[in-house]
Amino acid sequence: MTIGRKFEENKISSIILCAGQSSRMGQEKALLQVGNETVITRILNNLYPISESIIIVVSKNVEKIKQHLIASYLELDNVHFV
Repeated sequence: MTIGRKFEENKISSIILCAGQSSRMGQEKALLQVGNETVITRILNNLYPISESIIIVVSKNVEKIKQHLIASYLELDNVHFV
């Protein structure tokens, strides 16, 4: 799935804070299911059309999140992990 680029003018840079411990949730919050998508894919689906670049701040499980996004067929061209 490729997310369409809308709002070509006035693009912003976005930062997603994805660094919580998730101790109360019992699993990575970013990977929790909300409807038929995960929290992180829902956020990216909403930010991608309006963002020039997206930075995802991750304290742990960065590879797990990257692999999930790749498996979800999300375009990660302008997504950076720190």
